[in-house]
Amino acid sequence: LSDAPALEPHVNYYQRMLAEDQDEGEEIVEDYLEDHSAAELYDKVLIPALSQAKSDRRRGQLTARDEQAVYQCTRAILEDVQDREDPSAPNKAAASTEQETFPPEIVRVLGLPADGTADEVALLALEKILDSRRCKMDVVAADMLAAEMVSLVDTKQPRLVCIAATAPGGLARARYLCKRIRARFPEVRILIGRWPLSGNLDSIRASLTSAGADRIAGTLLETRDQLLPLVQLKPNDHNPAPFVESQPDCDDRDVSS
Repeated sequence: LSDAPALEPHVNYYQRMLAEDQDEGEEIVEDYLEDHSAAELYDKVLIPALSQAKSDRRRGQLTARDEQAVYQCTRAILEDVQDREDPSAPNKAAASTEQETFPPEIVRVLGLPADGTADEVALLALEKILDSRRCKMDVVAADMLAAEMVSLVDTKQPRLVCIAATAPGGLARARYLCKRIRARFPEVRILIGRWPLSGNLDSIRASLTSAGADRIAGTLLETRDQLLPLVQLKPNDHNPAPFVESQPDCDDRDVSS
């Protein structure tokens, strides 16, 4: 037996994705789901793998093909993940009875990837952990231009826009999108997902808040939990943009762009 410590799940998963070994990737996912919720899988395994691929590509350690292989294999695994009971989700039987008595309003959410395919795949993961009885999320393709995304806000008329900016990078584009949407649609709530949260936290908060963000979340779980309360705020409510403090793991250099 080797004395080498076992690789962390997200590292093992990332290596399998680079090898385009989807079968072993699915085994890692299934093993992880035996003791964890789907939301934990996405936050602790899939999102770190997407972030690592983006980081390695920026450093020239991956080809464009290798990077896209990670994204496409992860997208396929997301589609194949079986629905499992999430202990943090509402009781289904009670929720069904409540829905029959008091049908909740369906909140329309538009998911915008700020900086490429990693953001799009991350939004697809977020979509899977939202309560489908309360939220309907439309995820926009990563190749859509910023102007087209802003026009889509007008077409879709969402209550909330969720802009994904998977680390590293992407903050300048997220800020640009946020400013344009806020200028045209002052009543729309804007939630920015910085997954995983990294960089200079004070600078990130100041930059995105000044661009018009209502909330900033550092994990998919935080994003899910902030979404509905944010929509329920009245337009004139005092609404700072907090996020959970965590240790930075990289220095994003596009914050002030």
